[in-house]
Amino acid sequence: MENFMNMNINRCFRVIPLVIVATAFQFASYGQGVGIGTSSPNNSAILDLNSPSKGFLPPRMTSLQRRAISNPASGLVVYDTNTDSFWFYDNGIWNELITANKLSNSLPRNRFNPNGNQGDNFGFSISLGSNGNFGLVGSPMLDNGGSGTCHFLSYSQNNLWVMGSLNPSGLAAGDAYGYAVAMDRDNGGTMCVASAPFDDSSTVSNMGCAYFFDNLGFRNKVYAPQEQRVANAKFGRSVDISGSSDKGYAIIGAPGANGNKGAAFIYQYNPNTNTWAFEATLTDNNGEVADSFGLAVSLFYNPAGDTAWAFIGAPYDDESGVINLGSVTVYRKAAFTQVWTRVAKIVPGDISFLGFGYALDDVFRCGHLFVGSPFRFFGIGDMTRVTLSSIAGSTAVFTQSSMPTPCCSQGLGVPGIGFCVSAASINSGLCNEITILSGSFSGIISNNSSSSNFGNVFLYRFFNGAFLNTERVTDPYVESNGYGFGRALSIHGASQHVLIGSPNERVEGINGRGKIQFRRLDN
Repeated sequence: MENFMNMNINRCFRVIPLVIVATAFQFASYGQGVGIGTSSPNNSAILDLNSPSKGFLPPRMTSLQRRAISNPASGLVVYDTNTDSFWFYDNGIWNELITANKLSNSLPRNRFNPNGNQGDNFGFSISLGSNGNFGLVGSPMLDNGGSGTCHFLSYSQNNLWVMGSLNPSGLAAGDAYGYAVAMDRDNGGTMCVASAPFDDSSTVSNMGCAYFFDNLGFRNKVYAPQEQRVANAKFGRSVDISGSSDKGYAIIGAPGANGNKGAAFIYQYNPNTNTWAFEATLTDNNGEVADSFGLAVSLFYNPAGDTAWAFIGAPYDDESGVINLGSVTVYRKAAFTQVWTRVAKIVPGDISFLGFGYALDDVFRCGHLFVGSPFRFFGIGDMTRVTLSSIAGSTAVFTQSSMPTPCCSQGLGVPGIGFCVSAASINSGLCNEITILSGSFSGIISNNSSSSNFGNVFLYRFFNGAFLNTERVTDPYVESNGYGFGRALSIHGASQHVLIGSPNERVEGINGRGKIQFRRLDN
């Protein structure tokens, strides 16, 4: 009797909601589906809702509540009240549904490795390719058995990024593969390079190496030339690449090479063998121990004229009697030669700069180089625009102009502005509008004046020879203190796609898992 009574009570409770719904709406069921507000539900739908005055309201919850859903099914949809957007779950990942009116600086989208673990540092390095729809993201610490991973990104519809791994064989724990990454940005190619500066090949501790790829295919692994294969050379601490399918160049920095003064190495692509080969060693003739020459590098190659420019930062160079003032040395490859000539050494005119050359990026088809000095102003940092004035023989003349200081004590942190730099021309083929991003990595963000190491990114707009304005970009999705927003940056001018790395971020409760943030800049 008790089981019979319980069964009937359960039936009652199942029927009551349907009676209520039938009272409020026209209800119909015709085998194929259920209709509410319609007597003829669509044959393709299991549930067809129809109303001229009301909409469908899905479950609403915070980001934390959404991520706490146990074993979500693929296709599950919720409305996130923190991001003010719909999210759907698919194949182990929550994905945000983005509309056209959300493509602005203030509404970013986070992406992370769905298989990431504590301490992976996903987003430690970033590079967008020449069409803006392909990119590399480094996860150099504990990912992939401790050896590091390089993730290949491709942009798909709805502003989502499809992610895959680009890992060669032979990686070992502690290599830090993915520490620095670069894709060709100038020539429409898919050439890319990823470094492992703590590789211990040939039993030489932290000698370093780099891996080249093209069209997602592995090309070859390279080391420094034999005489520079020394312990702690950290070959691959910085990398850049520029070239087409016929010819290209790469530069690889090794701040511990050359008797710990530092060096940079040029590699040339051979289309006949589809491999990269060593071409030249670049050093500072007046360099000293611990200058960290090669800590930052930037490269521009013009296939049409077969000329190339290499820029190498030495942020701890003691110039003008100032300890760690810093410098940038410039090399140029003349047309149709393999000779790289040192044409300039750029030292800041203002001796209050510190760490000049810690970060570099160029838009050199427009004649501009952008240099970070992250230790200036007690760690607030600074940025400098360096412009080519003339080149005659083995001498190049550059002018310097300080970029606007983006305010305020809230940027205080060591290192500050200029820790990381990415620049691009907005209008393809033109030089009238350039956008520069600079990361501060350790800045204090608004409304968190007592907490540091969140990180900031500053956006500079340059139009027809003058800076229009600066914007401060912070992360609205703060989950933990000390996550290094702005540790890595990459901007593509034509598409105005921007990727920002937060490698120490706690993601879904996992410390140091790391993330990248995708934005699209407004015109």
